[in-house]
Amino acid sequence: MEPNETGPVSDTANKIIMKIKMGRNIALIGVFCPFFWMALFAGARGQVLYFNAIHSGAVIAIGLVIIATYGMRL
Repeated sequence: MEPNETGPVSDTANKIIMKIKMGRNIALIGVFCPFFWMALFAGARGQVLYFNAIHSGAVIAIGLVIIATYGMRL
């Protein structure tokens, strides 16, 4: 066992950590959303760009809510 470890991680803690990682992955999907970045780099303006930005922001927010929810249980 490493000096910084306090012991094996319980099964419940491991499940919570997996949920936090899932939330992280969902948030990263929102950050790297190809629809938003294609619209931005293609020069889209106005409502199209706003729609994609809001959609990406919503996906990021969902991921952060999952992280916060399970992070408080840890």
